[in-house]
Amino acid sequence: MNFDSTSKLTIKNHISSIGATIDGIDLENTKNTETLKALFNAFTMHRLVVLKRQRLTVKQQIKFSRLFGPLENFPTPEDRAEGNENVLRVTNIERDSNKI
Repeated sequence: MNFDSTSKLTIKNHISSIGATIDGIDLENTKNTETLKALFNAFTMHRLVVLKRQRLTVKQQIKFSRLFGPLENFPTPEDRAEGNENVLRVTNIERDSNKI
């Protein structure tokens, strides 16, 4: 991923819990390392960041996640998103029926 300094990041602390929500970034179309530094600093400070309105493929998500360090493997195939061992499938939708 590239990062763009023209991004206008806003970081809002989660008052009653850990973490922060970050708005004002498009992870697909950014090009500057200053934005990456801001994201990394927010992650280091808050331990959890929520990046809303992102449309990343599994491959893009992996590429972005690797910027923060090595990824964990999920050995059970049912737990993998799109069969990728580095992305945990988290959903309330059943695979076979698409029911909630």
